[in-house]
Amino acid sequence: MEANQKTITLLKPTECFVGSPDRKVLSKVFRFVDFGDTANKFLQLCGTQKDPSPAQIATKILDNPSYFYDMCGETEQCVFSISHFSRSPHGTPDTSMRYGVLVYKSIAWIDH
Repeated sequence: MEANQKTITLLKPTECFVGSPDRKVLSKVFRFVDFGDTANKFLQLCGTQKDPSPAQIATKILDNPSYFYDMCGETEQCVFSISHFSRSPHGTPDTSMRYGVLVYKSIAWIDH
């Protein structure tokens, strides 16, 4: 493959998110696409979401906590990301907070 050629990756609507992530670390952990307003609306009708839910973020972190920590770049950013999604409007406060606590405990050992 030549240096100026791009690789095309086919994804299911449930394997990516439309638009730009509201937090930089999410773009390193999840795949985001942006094909413009019309195409993005179509993708949302097909099941693509704008942002990952707290459950999706927690699952990704719990699958590989050290990778998430590395993508954050520092402990403060990692803790901020976890606390931010634990207050997310996507889930109930009780459920979101449980994910936040679980994830925080799973990566707390990495910084020590």
